[in-house]
Amino acid sequence: MTNLTWSCKKLSDNGDLSNRIEYWGDEIRLEGYYYCMDSIENTIEIFIFYSNGVVISPGNYENISSLETSFESGSFYDFVKKSKKNWGVFFVENQYIKIERLKAETMFSLPVETLTGEILNDTTFLITNSNYEGENYEINYKYHFKEFSPKPDSTNTFIQ
Repeated sequence: MTNLTWSCKKLSDNGDLSNRIEYWGDEIRLEGYYYCMDSIENTIEIFIFYSNGVVISPGNYENISSLETSFESGSFYDFVKKSKKNWGVFFVENQYIKIERLKAETMFSLPVETLTGEILNDTTFLITNSNYEGENYEINYKYHFKEFSPKPDSTNTFIQ
C-alpha cells in the first residue's frame, strides 16, 4: 500500500523539477541502491532513493566495487554534492515509478529528464520511457537492488 505525504517545500532554481514527496511505501527498498548494467558502454548506472523523496543519480561507474569504495571513502558524496545534475525526485504510485532528474547544466537552462516505468517487485524495476526536452524515448532498462550501508547522505543545497 502506498502512503504518500505531500511536502510544502519549494525547490529553488531547479527548472521544471517537481516538489519532492516523502516516501513511506514498501514498493521499493531504501537501504541500498538500484543498479543497471549498460551492455553497450559496459558500465553501471545507479539510483539511490531516500524516504524524503530525493534520488541521487550520478551517472555511470565501471563496476560495483569502485562504486561502493567511493561510498565508504566519502568521495562519492563529495562529488555529487557539487552539481545539481546528480539530484532529482521520485514518485511511486502502486506498481509505477517516476523519476525526475536534473541533467547537464547549461548557461541558460537546467533540463529535467523524466523516467517512467514499472516496479516488478521491491528489488527490481523496469524503466520504459524517457522524456527529455520534449522528446519521448522508449527504453528498456532493468534495475536491481543491492543492499548497502552506509548510504551516502541525501542532504544537498539543490532540493529543499
